[in-house]
Amino acid sequence: MAELQKYLYFVRHAESEKNVQRIRGGAGLPLTSNGLLDANHVAQWFLADEGADLREFKCFSAPSMQVQETAGIISTTSGAIFEEREELDKIFLGILDGVSENVARKHFPEASRLIEVWRSDGGSLQEVSVPDQESARDFYERVRSFATRCVVNETRDILVVGTRSIGIALVNLFRRGVSNVYDNSSYRRVSFNPASVTKIEINGLHSSVCYTNYTDFLPNRVRVTDD
Repeated sequence: MAELQKYLYFVRHAESEKNVQRIRGGAGLPLTSNGLLDANHVAQWFLADEGADLREFKCFSAPSMQVQETAGIISTTSGAIFEEREELDKIFLGILDGVSENVARKHFPEASRLIEVWRSDGGSLQEVSVPDQESARDFYERVRSFATRCVVNETRDILVVGTRSIGIALVNLFRRGVSNVYDNSSYRRVSFNPASVTKIEINGLHSSVCYTNYTDFLPNRVRVTDD
C-alpha cells in the first residue's frame, strides 16, 4: 500500500513586542502593528499562493501570547480551527527566560555568551548549558512526543504556529526522522523570522524539508529579526 503523502507547515508567530525588545522566552507579549498585518498576510498566502484551504488542515498552536494572537488572526481570515498544545510551548531558558538580551549580557554574561555563540554560528548545542534551563534533550523529546502522536498519524495536512524553538525542534526532527532519539551532536540551529513559513513533506516515516524561513509574500519593509 502506498504511503500517505502530506505536508507539515510551521509558521513562526508574527512580529511581537517581544521581538522589538529583544526578549528571549518568557510568557510572551502582544503583536506589533506590523505583526498584526503580517499574520493576516500569512493566511492570505496559504489561500492565494499554496491553494490551501486551512479549514481542511489539522491546526495546532503553542500557548504563548504572541502565538495565540497570530493563530487567532489566521483563524479569523481563513476559518482554520486551532488546537492549543502544551507540548508546543517554547523551551524554558532558565535564568535567561523572559530577560532581554541587554539585561542578560549585563547580569548573566556567561550564560548569554553561550546562547549567542550557538545562535550565531549554527553549531552544536553540546557546549550550551544555561543554569536552570530545560535540557535540549527533554525539549526535543517533548516535541517528538507531539510529532509522533499528532503529526505522524494524522491523515490531513498540518499547520503548527509556534515560537522559533519549536520550529528548530520540528525541522531537526523531520530532517533526522521522528523515530530517531535525540542526538546532541547533530541538533542544529535554524533561522526563522517572524511570520515566516516552513514546509516539510511527509511520506509515512520518511520526510524531507522543502524550505524554511520563507517570507517573500510579506510586504517589503524594514523588519525586526532576532536571528
